[in-house]
Amino acid sequence: CKYYSSPSIINCTISGNSANWSGGGGIVCYNSSPSITNCIISENKACSGSGGGIYCSGTSSPNITNCVITKNNASSNDGGIYCCGNSSLFIYNNIITENGTTSINSYGIYNDGGNPIINYNCVWGNGLSSTNNYFGCSAGIYDISVNPQFIDGNLRLGSSSLCIDAGSNTAQGISLTDKDGNSRIVNGIIDMGAYEYQGTSYSSSNSISGMVTYASNKSISGAMVKIVFEKKTKTLDLKGTTFTSDNGTYTITGLPIGTYTIRASYDDFYSYRTV
Repeated sequence: CKYYSSPSIINCTISGNSANWSGGGGIVCYNSSPSITNCIISENKACSGSGGGIYCSGTSSPNITNCVITKNNASSNDGGIYCCGNSSLFIYNNIITENGTTSINSYGIYNDGGNPIINYNCVWGNGLSSTNNYFGCSAGIYDISVNPQFIDGNLRLGSSSLCIDAGSNTAQGISLTDKDGNSRIVNGIIDMGAYEYQGTSYSSSNSISGMVTYASNKSISGAMVKIVFEKKTKTLDLKGTTFTSDNGTYTITGLPIGTYTIRASYDDFYSYRTV
């Protein structure tokens, strides 16, 4: 983003990129004012400069709201967010964690002459020492520095995360829904990060099982059965998974608690089960 542009970057995943310029492996802001909301900015690298995740310079004034900025690295200074010049960043409701872990000089947020406004973020575990969270700036009054407790590495919050109900409802750029398309504010207060905790347990111990039958409950024998799992009109990652068995039985673990529609390829078969 440059030359006084003001794009909206919403619900994006920016991951695995690299830059050989002065910085900005994920996003570069130069004299621009983007709105960056509900984004995952991860595993990017600034190969010859600063700001592995986000680099801001000039008169940039981006709003960075409800993003997860994690595991970005830079050859110098910051791994997460870098601001310099006359840039004025609004950094609210984000989770900024485990950036710059390859360098002792890297930080979660690195300010070099800019004017960042920082509040209601979780900034934790950054830098080689895991304690390099801020440089040239201070934690906001309502910032926290704790393990966000992501579930199984998918950047969604576990039920005991202190990032739940810890954001600001008045932060600039808040959207009505989160990155999953779910309601953004649950329980009255917005969460930190890209995904709003919906009060659903994502324990890997939850499972669903049953038997596929057809034509008045006739059993299936020696057949390949394709089963699609759906929940609340949002198809899970299990869509299209194929199971084989000699009697049409199936068991899937690692599901969120809830009611599912199970569709089998043999017939217009629907089964509603709760885990």
